Amino acid sequence: MYNNLLVPLPGMVEAIRCLKEAALAKLSTEEAQQAAPYFDYIIQELS
Repeated sequence: MYNNLLVPLPGMVEAIRCLKEAALAKLSTEEAQQAAPYFDYIIQELS
């Protein structure tokens, strides 16, 4: 989808990393451990 919309993928990856950092900072340690792999999966698939 992103390629079809000509979205620059390196920028999307950086945006997801920033979202991950901000989101995990608001969660407890346990919640952050559960949520982190979902962000990592998205980052991996876009990289």
